[in-house]
Amino acid sequence: MKKRPNILFLMTDEQRHDCLGSVNPVVKTPHLDSLASQGIQFTRAYTTNPSCVPARASMMTGKLPSQCSSPTFLTHLPESETTFMTLLQEAGYYTAVTGKQHFASSQVEHGYDYEDIIDEHMPPKVLKDGSSYVHFLKNRGHRTNQKLTKEVGRFCEEWIGQPEEYVDSYVGDKALKWLQDKRPKGQPWFKCISFLGPHMPYDGLGLREESKYSEDEIDLPKTYPSDLKNKPSFYKANAFDGEGNPARNPSGHFTEKEIKQTRLSYYSNMTAIDNKIGAIVSCLKEIGEYENTVIFFTSDHGDFMGDFGMLGKGQYLSEVLIRVPFIVKPPIENYKGQLKDEFVSNMDIAATCLRLASAPIPESMQSCDLSLFWEEPYKNWGRNHLYTEAQELRSIRNEQFKLIHYSNRNYGELYNLTEDPDERFNLWDLKDYTQIKIHLLSSLITEMTHSELKIDSKWNKHSPSV
Repeated sequence: MKKRPNILFLMTDEQRHDCLGSVNPVVKTPHLDSLASQGIQFTRAYTTNPSCVPARASMMTGKLPSQCSSPTFLTHLPESETTFMTLLQEAGYYTAVTGKQHFASSQVEHGYDYEDIIDEHMPPKVLKDGSSYVHFLKNRGHRTNQKLTKEVGRFCEEWIGQPEEYVDSYVGDKALKWLQDKRPKGQPWFKCISFLGPHMPYDGLGLREESKYSEDEIDLPKTYPSDLKNKPSFYKANAFDGEGNPARNPSGHFTEKEIKQTRLSYYSNMTAIDNKIGAIVSCLKEIGEYENTVIFFTSDHGDFMGDFGMLGKGQYLSEVLIRVPFIVKPPIENYKGQLKDEFVSNMDIAATCLRLASAPIPESMQSCDLSLFWEEPYKNWGRNHLYTEAQELRSIRNEQFKLIHYSNRNYGELYNLTEDPDERFNLWDLKDYTQIKIHLLSSLITEMTHSELKIDSKWNKHSPSV
């Protein structure tokens, strides 16, 4: 019987698809770039939802957020759901996690034999009983309400604590220790290492990695606040007015300096994470586990990071929020890296892990097996469009166009991504695109119908096919 591989799932929080050196040369991520050169880098990978809780619920169950009853930030996985980690346990894998999970108040069985869940992105205001990170800070003598950052401008924080006290340094160091001392011997294992950055509060200023950047070299968005005039009005409700005054949220019209400062902080945090990933991959090689370990790297969703004069995330299906970095290193010695532009989803990690574990993939999963890309000709990949969700929004995109449907609204979004990859020009109201819109709406209805469980069941024993 073929030896089943170990599985290492590396994850970040709120990382844009272009926050990788292999995509954007401004960003310093040499270790992830090296991993991409030894694996498959998917250039058109997407999340199922632009918000943490539903996106992670989807990855954990292999289902769309609407299918697993966790469609928004305020919802959580019901106890009746099953995570793919639980299914890996049943298949004989030892499962472990270090870092962020965002189960929130869910009572679902997590599916881990070893848990070190850390959901606090920065030191909490009150150092009470909590994660191992909180205890770590208490043991180092930190007091209640002692801040380890200071504010820089309107949006950023500067780290003033010790380097090893930074939450992503802590997660990386604890995960490394697990690999060195606690990984099981003689049993295949699954390990999730989930970093909390580069998610806001954008506290990467002051890290040692900041010195690798110059503010002058930081890139600027290719979009502008004025591009919002063609989009539904709720974009503007979360932006700044023309004077730079905040509306509801601290997102919107930045000065050029503020954009660069925020991106500098974000990139610095990402480089710090990359350094920890480099140490983890080096450890795998040192202990002789690298070739027989599948490595996944992705994020839950992206960040506007100044695009359209906005910051952070929200219930928008913009490319900068739903497109994510995605690398898979197969368990093959001397694998030659490839770029693939097929449509894939971070939800596909679930089915792929089960396939690698020789475990059955539940019919209820929408997740697809990515091992086809290295075990069989990838031309068999059948997904020719991509479907995403966000509260009352539903989106579908194909090779050229993307449509976003707003429930019970007479407006929407339609983009020609071949000519307008940054989504600056909304074509929804243009008559020349009516037939394209009808075609995409039909495809969207079909996709939504097929996402219903047991939709392929026959109506009756002798009923004809539709």
